[in-house]
Amino acid sequence: MLTDRRRVLTALTALALRPTWLLAAAQEQGPTARPFTVTASRFRFNPQRIEVNQDDLVRVELTADDIAHSMTIDTYRISKRVNPGHPITFEFRADRVGSFPFYCNLQIDEGCRQMRGELVVKARKSHSSLARHVTFPYGRNDRAEAMVQLLLRSKKLTDFRRRVTDINDMTVIDGIRNS
Repeated sequence: MLTDRRRVLTALTALALRPTWLLAAAQEQGPTARPFTVTASRFRFNPQRIEVNQDDLVRVELTADDIAHSMTIDTYRISKRVNPGHPITFEFRADRVGSFPFYCNLQIDEGCRQMRGELVVKARKSHSSLARHVTFPYGRNDRAEAMVQLLLRSKKLTDFRRRVTDINDMTVIDGIRNS
């Protein structure tokens, strides 16, 4: 009897600490605001590559140092013109995964046609891939896995640690009863 209590107490203590990394991973999966400053100068964009995650809110401050330029991203139906000394800011939701070119669509100079860059939108990890990292000390339990999926989808992260611990407590207790 005492050994069963010790096993439960030890398992519960370990489980109370374990969901912390999962909580952090779940929080990282949410959309975030991503600010970028893009400078168009001497017929090139700086930076030439912008990397974001799917569903991020991308905020671009576009500046021009020499002559008027534009930044066009056809996939997102964006075309913004900027004059030297008058930066502009625009936002869009990066909701499509893939690699998308951006370019200057002005024809002021031949060099404008050579201005190219790339927007890379990476897919987010799905909730199911995060749930695979939850460990159950006495084997997997359909009820516990379904609860983890539900919690990850509901994004109620304030209750996440407590609930996952409760799920694991039930799994530990069920495992002890069955042993």
